[in-house]
Amino acid sequence: MAVQVEYIAALVGLLVVLILALNRRKPTLPAEDFVSLPGMKPTLWWFVEDENNARSWLDFGGRSTTEPNRGYLKVALEALQKTQGEDFDIKPLIGRDAVLAQVTGAPPAAKQLPPALWRRWAIANLLNCHGGLVMDGDSTLAVGPRFKPLLAGVDAAAFGVTPDEAIVNPTMALAPGPSPYAGWASAARHPAWTHAADIWGRLVARGPQAWSSAEARREYMPVFEAQRKLGLQVIREAEASRIPDGRPRALEDLFGRVSAPADPKTALTPGAVYVPYDGDDLARRFEFNWFLRMSPAQIKESDLVWARLAGF
Repeated sequence: MAVQVEYIAALVGLLVVLILALNRRKPTLPAEDFVSLPGMKPTLWWFVEDENNARSWLDFGGRSTTEPNRGYLKVALEALQKTQGEDFDIKPLIGRDAVLAQVTGAPPAAKQLPPALWRRWAIANLLNCHGGLVMDGDSTLAVGPRFKPLLAGVDAAAFGVTPDEAIVNPTMALAPGPSPYAGWASAARHPAWTHAADIWGRLVARGPQAWSSAEARREYMPVFEAQRKLGLQVIREAEASRIPDGRPRALEDLFGRVSAPADPKTALTPGAVYVPYDGDDLARRFEFNWFLRMSPAQIKESDLVWARLAGF
């Protein structure tokens, strides 16, 4: 019996030595390459501006983490986890500092960018550094189905239609550019996102006067055209920015009450996996302050279109 125990112990020791040897021979993989490793979930970076309203706590593993304090953001994150958690490793980034910490060599001045430019800077740089799926949590509501099948075989993508587009077209096929609220890269350093990160990085370096000029000139379309030539695809059907009759979905549509079981304001265009809205405008408009103050329970129990689309 003693011989048998010694034999087993010797085998275990040899196995440990073999594992250590293999690990020493294995090259170190940079974090940004993890998105493309077989069997691993790609990362979904979900960032919000809720920096001054974040709450930290220790989770069950004793690790420090953070969640947004605003009720609707908690509900939006819950809907995202419910619809996309099977396919993605969801990483919430609460506040601009959390985003900057994920971007190698991020200039501190980027934290001061106006919201629209900040959003573009954050999406481009997160995708350039890490790859994965990036979504502006302040401006998107995941409604399902799964996002991942739309991304199969796609190296780089943007989604939906630019909010400035005036064309009333249910298919959105004629829209000139994508929505600014989300982006995808199957791996880090895709040329399209490297180009965008470089352009927005140069803009940051030029200072606040250049930022105002860039917004006034709407410099987003030239960047998109260059990205498209570098391989960026636009998956328009992923985003339900319009109701089925082609009219753009307004804040009043989302934060009104459901008037009937078949209310057209709750209808989604085919293939939609998330609903966008201007989160900056939502935070600015005093007539929606009541929604920003609602708790998750109040939102879930309400008859708001937004809550219905979130699955409650």
